[in-house]
Amino acid sequence: MFRVSLPHLLAAALALVHATAAVTASSPSPQGVHLAFGRDDDSMVVGYMTLGKPEASVVEYRLLDDGPTLHAQGVSSAFVDGGDEKLVRYMHFATLRGLRAGAAYAYRVGDPGSSNGGALKSLLETNAPRENEASFSRWFAFRAKRSKAQVTPSSPLSVLAWCDVGHLESKSAIRAVVREIHGPKGPREYAPGGENEKKNKFSLSVAEDAGKKKSVGRETSETASVLAFPDAMLHCGDLGYDLDSSNGRNGDAFLRDIEPIAAYVPYMVSAGNHERAYNFSHYKARFLMPFGDVRAVGVSDVRADPSRGVPPSFPDSKQHDNHYYSFDLGPVHVVAWNSEAFFYPQYFDAAYADRMYEWLAFDLKSVNRSLTPWVVAHAHRPMYCAESRASNESGESRCDAEKEAARLGIMSSCAGDYAASSCARGGYDVDRAAASNVLPRKRLEVLARTQKRNARSWNVERLLYDHGVDLAFFGHVHDYERYFPVFDEAVEMAGVTTAASENDIPMDAYFQPRATVHVTTGSGGNKEMLDAARVAKEALNGTAYPPTRGRCADVVGSHRAAPWCAFTSGFAPKASRGETSDFTFSRVVVRSDAVLTWEQVSAGDPSDDHEGRPPLVIDAFTIVAPTHGAFARLGPRRDAAAFAAR
Repeated sequence: MFRVSLPHLLAAALALVHATAAVTASSPSPQGVHLAFGRDDDSMVVGYMTLGKPEASVVEYRLLDDGPTLHAQGVSSAFVDGGDEKLVRYMHFATLRGLRAGAAYAYRVGDPGSSNGGALKSLLETNAPRENEASFSRWFAFRAKRSKAQVTPSSPLSVLAWCDVGHLESKSAIRAVVREIHGPKGPREYAPGGENEKKNKFSLSVAEDAGKKKSVGRETSETASVLAFPDAMLHCGDLGYDLDSSNGRNGDAFLRDIEPIAAYVPYMVSAGNHERAYNFSHYKARFLMPFGDVRAVGVSDVRADPSRGVPPSFPDSKQHDNHYYSFDLGPVHVVAWNSEAFFYPQYFDAAYADRMYEWLAFDLKSVNRSLTPWVVAHAHRPMYCAESRASNESGESRCDAEKEAARLGIMSSCAGDYAASSCARGGYDVDRAAASNVLPRKRLEVLARTQKRNARSWNVERLLYDHGVDLAFFGHVHDYERYFPVFDEAVEMAGVTTAASENDIPMDAYFQPRATVHVTTGSGGNKEMLDAARVAKEALNGTAYPPTRGRCADVVGSHRAAPWCAFTSGFAPKASRGETSDFTFSRVVVRSDAVLTWEQVSAGDPSDDHEGRPPLVIDAFTIVAPTHGAFARLGPRRDAAAFAAR
């Protein structure tokens, strides 16, 4: 019997959506629509791209179930790709203002007609028909940022997160997140209409047609579905693999891929090493994070304003690059910084690191923990990994100098990546390294020489610790790893309890932890993971076996586990279910000022539709913190392995 699987249905639906955006090189039709929080709590930034130059850029929006249709005029700019074809794209950003907290909105983007003189204003303020209806997108929907009072145990804050998500390799992960947001049927058309449509100031033909067929019941159902959306989606670097590839066409395709996610849920990003091409130009042009909201409102600079987290000494013209920013979301303060600033001195110098460090210190110090008790931070490069440096005689492991650089804020002394063998590591506190015996003597000798050329460092981890950042997550390592509370490589096990669900999924609880809980969630989907999964699958028939997913034991793969390691997923396929990869995404749920839960969800094999099963949670933990703020100084180093074994 012929059977159409859910993945095929979803793929067909997404293909239909993408087909409408697969336009010619000269078309002004919108594509890659995505949302981001604005600088103010009652604002939302809408971004999209056209391959041709439209006459105007406009967002039409309204409350989903009632009210007039409003408009926001966007700011458009030409972006020239740095590749050999020098392809031109037009990036559009508009800010929607005066949004009602937690309300459901419908919106669409496009070109309503002429922008000459007052023609645009006249067109928008009358019932004149649209001259080019085909230049508008479909109708999307979103939920405006909720107030803290609207976040309750029965309606908790829900944030999704992932890192290292590609275009061609990440279809299963993207499909899983689409299911998470929209359910198994995928996104619906949220065209405005209903009995209240006649009250609208503007009468849109599409809305009128839809309104004749709608009922109050459907309106209510549509509003309820939007109000159930996650509050945000966080992507901590390595977008699209890569945004600039194929003269930027890969970036175009990636934004179309994630449109069923990013057009409905604010999509907040931080930069990774795979965004570095042409001085991160695609990352800066395609996204607009809160501090960069100036482009959407036509302001040429960001003025020093402590209420917005901008210190008075901060140079106005330097904060337009999306690389570091923050925002409040209910009881949570979210902060992102640019870990790549320490790895690409051809793009970022000491002055840049000074500005970023100054801003980060000011931002964290300014958080009102009575209003936003939780502080969650993210960047691309992790500060820790599951493997100990004492893994073998050479002291080499994945916890190499790169992690030290990200943790201590040590800037590379050469124009390249720390991961490159030809790049000397520089700027370390050699005395500290020698005293703690964390690196081999030969490497210390190299560091001693480079120390003279680059003595600057910006200890980011200390900022997180001094200001009591509860949770920090990263990507870069293409795996999922979770750690015990840790600072300066000292593990704090006080208040940690372990348990297991019926499915033997770890359910650790951290009661009033005295250090930041770090997580690496870099298994969103990439070619390396697919290759590793194939190798691991082949190894199942041989003598070698891949690392086992689960609690960290003495050995992680062929290396010794670090004392801070609590869980690692590894590359191992789930042979019992016949899956060939373990792409994952993260789910963060905040139920109150005192309880935060993290779940790591498997996307499953690309061919797996879960057959109606709920998503497979492979790891979970809870932070219980009745009080928040600066952590107390850690005592002696704790033996996490001994604790876990008791």
